[in-house]
Amino acid sequence: MPHYNSLESCVNSLSASVELLEDALSALDEATHDVPRIKTVMTTNKVFGLVPSIDLENAKRDIHTEIKPRVQAMVELAGKRLEEARREHSNLAKKAALQQMRLRDVDGVAARDREPMRVLHQDAEKLARLRLLQDKKDRLRQSLSRLQLQERRNRIGSR
Repeated sequence: MPHYNSLESCVNSLSASVELLEDALSALDEATHDVPRIKTVMTTNKVFGLVPSIDLENAKRDIHTEIKPRVQAMVELAGKRLEEARREHSNLAKKAALQQMRLRDVDGVAARDREPMRVLHQDAEKLARLRLLQDKKDRLRQSLSRLQLQERRNRIGSR
């Protein structure tokens, strides 16, 4: 029977080992059942990236060199348009004043009441008439010059 005791002790030892392994497995299962959640919690997502300040300064400088000429061109254009609008406004105001003076004269305002206005009116009318005549004179000179040039060409071409 010694052989039987030895076999019984082996079976007992093996059973104890199996129980020990089962206990170890259950302890390991309890310890690691939350590993997938911990893995998810522990992974980090990069939400905001850090940019070196030198790259930021370079980008600012590039934008500045690209945008500044455009802005300056737009400011210059706006200035020109504003000056044109001011001139047009001034011209229209002068024309309106002249038309109002003419309307007052047409409405039959008494001579004594309109004497100071007549002087202003006459000066404004004279100035406007002078400008019109000067423009007409310039156009006539240009027309005369063109005609003389055309006549010379015709004479040269007929020879």
